[in-house]
Amino acid sequence: MKINFKNDYELYKQEFKLKNEIFLDRTPIILLIRAMNKLCCEVDTGYFIGKQTMKVNDLKYNTNKIQLKSYIDKVKETSSVSYLICVCEVYNYLEKIIELKTTLIKNKKTYQKATKILTKKKYIENKVFFRRITKEEVHRFSEISGDPNHIHMGERPVIQAMLILLLIEDYFAIKKIQIKTWDITYINPMEAESDIYIFLDEEKVLFGIVNNTICFKLSIKI
Repeated sequence: MKINFKNDYELYKQEFKLKNEIFLDRTPIILLIRAMNKLCCEVDTGYFIGKQTMKVNDLKYNTNKIQLKSYIDKVKETSSVSYLICVCEVYNYLEKIIELKTTLIKNKKTYQKATKILTKKKYIENKVFFRRITKEEVHRFSEISGDPNHIHMGERPVIQAMLILLLIEDYFAIKKIQIKTWDITYINPMEAESDIYIFLDEEKVLFGIVNNTICFKLSIKI
């Protein structure tokens, strides 16, 4: 399977104001966006992503030998919640080089956010502005990535988890940092037009903050 990474990256760069000029042909998130698209017909709309774990084993590969594999690994139902665990894998010929596990959650009752207000003063004092993602960008990402989930539509769409990861990847890439392991928990959905701030602590944990509320927590290994 030949994938034109440069064309993919140039499209995302133009649409979402990416700044990475270092790892143009080695962007795991763009590969995984493609891989997740393969599940669009298998996953119902209305799911929120609760957790994602990504492991990068190798980024030296032949683009002509890349294979993408995606599947639903586990399904669980309770009286109030549906859970799915989806797996996306990238292979270089027969060697698995990238894996992403995603836990999706859909409440059968009215969705309510589990708000977590910041209590640590250092988060508030040291947070830095990350960016504001517009509703047009959310809608455009759905169009480009092929994500049909209705929670990303309308006037107050929820920002896609993969768009957040793409922007975080870009944030580290412009610092010439490639991350080998990602472990992100989404605590509160972030709506378009929100001012997103971040705080990176000394233990390499990145917090995403909106209105002084933690919306995601990302642990990384370089």
